[in-house]
Amino acid sequence: MTKQERTREEKLALANEYKTDMLNAQYLENEIQKKEIQGLLEENEDLKNRIEDIKGEIQILTGDLRASADALDDLDSM
Repeated sequence: MTKQERTREEKLALANEYKTDMLNAQYLENEIQKKEIQGLLEENEDLKNRIEDIKGEIQILTGDLRASADALDDLDSM
């Protein structure tokens, strides 16, 4: 059957089938994007936690360095 021989109903059916396929493809793409976004949000949270841990370690090291500097100052002043 050629395009010209198709009835109006057949053409509408094909158009609806195409529309359904496009909507399904769009839905699947949206679902994939949601999962990717969720993964990125989780990774972002992990990185935030890691940064906070590193900040804590830096504070401890800074405190140790200050204590060492104070101890050296005390030795120098003796």
